[in-house]
Amino acid sequence: MAARKSIETAPRDGSKVTVYWQDSDGVINESIAQYRSLDRLKAAGGDWDESDAGWWAYTDGHTQRKIEPISWRPASDDADADDSGGLVSGRRDRGEFFPPQSLCCIGFSSDLGAAPQPPAGTFSP
Repeated sequence: MAARKSIETAPRDGSKVTVYWQDSDGVINESIAQYRSLDRLKAAGGDWDESDAGWWAYTDGHTQRKIEPISWRPASDDADADDSGGLVSGRRDRGEFFPPQSLCCIGFSSDLGAAPQPPAGTFSP
């Protein structure tokens, strides 16, 4: 694993890097993030202003938020890495890959009826 570097030295060209940031509970998190300039945000469409430019990361499989990283390192280039913000489980080479959407709702039902059960051998609490 590459050593952490000061966030001021991180690339701001839109490439994805691993960042470390502290949440409101004081917990240090590691996420794949991308610096998005105001020009890049406006090019994607929507109503953006100067306060929206900065580092953005997925906090779950569907939600992105602006964060204030304290350090960074190059994103991993190993076989277990992907572009989902690090929110995957298992290893692809063992057939254990679960995309983020499959992790969010295992055992929950929207109609408050009986919770669906995952297929045998795919989930262990």
